Amino acid sequence: MRYTCEVTIDKPREEVQALFDNPENMLIWQPTLKKYEVVEGNKHEDGVKSKFTYDQNGKEVILYETVEKFNYPDQMIAIYEADKMWNRCVNDLIDLGDKTIWRIDSEFIGSGFMKVVCFLGKSMFVKQTMKDLNAFKVFAESQ
Repeated sequence: MRYTCEVTIDKPREEVQALFDNPENMLIWQPTLKKYEVVEGNKHEDGVKSKFTYDQNGKEVILYETVEKFNYPDQMIAIYEADKMWNRCVNDLIDLGDKTIWRIDSEFIGSGFMKVVCFLGKSMFVKQTMKDLNAFKVFAESQ
């Protein structure tokens, strides 16, 4: 399953990138995120691996991120893996001067039951991505 979502943020790209790049900010705009840690490699290097721990309605969900490519300030490509789910996100920060477009091209591959969820639930994934984009937009514009 593939889809693209985007949001326009009323901040210059360098400010958006700085806010996006600060792991402590993720705990603010992603309220279900409880912990973030680098588990292998160094920040801002291709191949760095991180672990995200979320609380999804009382259930702990672990998500692993592997950064495929850092090309700041323009782009960051990351692969996310969780139980029975693989997701590749191409994050583009498009400079519009005093505004920035954050565009995410997402590809999801599920296995087992998640394969069915991906096939039937594309709108659910798009809705969640837009919710996250808008949460970041609100956060960034308030800084």
